[in-house]
Amino acid sequence: MRLHRNTCFSGYIIALLAVIFCGLSVTSCSINDAASRPIVSVGDKVLDYSDLLSTFPPTDNADDSALYANNFIRNWIHKQLILQTAEKNLLDDDESVDHLVDEFRTSLLVERYQQKLIEQKFTPKVSENDLSGYYAQHKTDFVLRESIVKGVYAVIPEQSPDIKGFVKILTNLDNSSSLNVEQYLFKYSTSYKVFVDEWLSLSSVSRFFPSGTLPDDAKALKSRNIFEFHYEGNVYLLKVIEISLANSTAPYEFVRSDIYNILVGKQKADFIASVYKNIYDQAISDNTIKYYDKSEYKVSR
Repeated sequence: MRLHRNTCFSGYIIALLAVIFCGLSVTSCSINDAASRPIVSVGDKVLDYSDLLSTFPPTDNADDSALYANNFIRNWIHKQLILQTAEKNLLDDDESVDHLVDEFRTSLLVERYQQKLIEQKFTPKVSENDLSGYYAQHKTDFVLRESIVKGVYAVIPEQSPDIKGFVKILTNLDNSSSLNVEQYLFKYSTSYKVFVDEWLSLSSVSRFFPSGTLPDDAKALKSRNIFEFHYEGNVYLLKVIEISLANSTAPYEFVRSDIYNILVGKQKADFIASVYKNIYDQAISDNTIKYYDKSEYKVSR
């Protein structure tokens, strides 16, 4: 079933929306009667206007409303067709399907309950010592898949004043000259990025340059104080401050956020486990759980 905005069907949707949202002079009974009218059915499933309107985003544009309605109806039809086809083909296996539905419902409820507990009662506690300590104990887990670099990238038009002087300053970049570098780049460059305190992958840095111009050999790049390339009236510059090669141990600051997520994940798991233990202990205490043959089944807490 294909629906188009220029059909009478879509026109009726727009008219109904106008009645309900724009406050035209009709009785509430008329609105309710219109909203309860069926739009389409698939087998024994019926979609009416009230189902459609309950999902509508706020908009004053009739064309947008009709487009949203058409998409919603089309998706609803497809969903019902697939669902009913699946049901027909799984009739001989309906017990396992019911089991899967029950399992999914249980998993969904448990997951939502856990998320609610975490949102309301869980507060991560991770210190810098925790992070650095974990890194020191698990360095072998943090191996770089590709080379990463810190530095300064810039594209400067060749006619810019005193480029040679700027390149010299950039070559000998230190804390005292960093302000002068940024001032020059802000004034003359067409594109630049100062990432002296941030690790970037070499592949992402290479995208700043014309294709194939930046050496893909990180070791060769590491041996050069500055990379300079002239192309189509521009000077491309890369000042390498620090580089870590692929297959070496990742620097601490590069993986710090990953370590934080690992430790917080462990704390969340411990928090949920403690909540469930308390629930279990309380259930044992008030006899919600009763073991009828303790000699045969022993369930640890």
